[in-house]
Amino acid sequence: MPDISHKVLTETLRNLEDEGPVIRTVYAEVPPRVESCISPHKESARPLIGAVRAWGREHLDWKHLEWKQQGR
Repeated sequence: MPDISHKVLTETLRNLEDEGPVIRTVYAEVPPRVESCISPHKESARPLIGAVRAWGREHLDWKHLEWKQQGR
């Protein structure tokens, strides 16, 4: 996600940690290092998310084809 600021990314990951889908590990190093990963429970949703992502891509391809046919 190259267009997201460090602040927004940090806030989003902390909110996701509070809600449960993300596990955040802080390492006592200099400079500080933090890793975030999907919790095992939320990992079970990966096939569903993948299916929605695939559908979205197919929908965009369909929409672009439709626009092309209409001369947009």
